[in-house]
Amino acid sequence: MFTVPIKEAGETRDRRNLPHVHHPAPFVKDGALVTYEYGFDICDIADKYFMKTEYEMTNMFHKPENTTDLVKEYSNYHANNVFVNNGSIQFYRYNVICFTSQKITMK
Repeated sequence: MFTVPIKEAGETRDRRNLPHVHHPAPFVKDGALVTYEYGFDICDIADKYFMKTEYEMTNMFHKPENTTDLVKEYSNYHANNVFVNNGSIQFYRYNVICFTSQKITMK
C-alpha cells in the first residue's frame, strides 16, 4: 500500500531535466527534490515490475484539471518562493488516492 501525489490530468512526467521543485519532507531540511510527477499510469508502471496495482480515490478535494501541474505552475512556485515561505500547503493541490500493489508470482 502506498500513496504518491498524482497529476490526475496527465501521464507520469520525468522532472530530472526540468527546473527543480522541492516538496516538504519531515527529515529533509531543504525539502525533497521532485524527480517525477506521477499520473494514473503509475498503475501500469508498477505492473511492469510483476505487480498488480489498483487505486481507490479516498478523498476528492479538487477536480482533476485543477490539481497542481508543476510545469505550468513553476513560475508561480518560483516567484512566490513557495517552499521557503511555507506556502506549499496552498500550492500543492492533490486528492487523496490510496494505491495497493500485489506481487504476481511468475510460473
